[in-house]
Amino acid sequence: MAQPAGSVCDLKRRMSQPSTVTFLAFLGVGAVPLLPLFLPSASPDTQFLLSVVLAGAVFYGIGTVKGIVQGRSILAAGFAMLATGAGAASLAFLVGFGLRKLIGA
Repeated sequence: MAQPAGSVCDLKRRMSQPSTVTFLAFLGVGAVPLLPLFLPSASPDTQFLLSVVLAGAVFYGIGTVKGIVQGRSILAAGFAMLATGAGAASLAFLVGFGLRKLIGA
């Protein structure tokens, strides 16, 4: 027996595709700053710098896409997302640095 339109099964089916795409995009974009770690010949400082640059480029790119979708200024949206990402990354770095000092690792 077929489920009527608007049923719970229909809702689950319609929501599963966007959820899966969002999850896979999050994994893919989140992995970009890790790519320099696969360059064993690069020094740790170079790997860190490349990670920062790649993360910034990804944040800016996401912001520009958001600007296009929302019909806003691409530059403004790109820099707003870059600032948000840089702030979040800086906070995460500081928390990690503080925990390292606290634990003594």
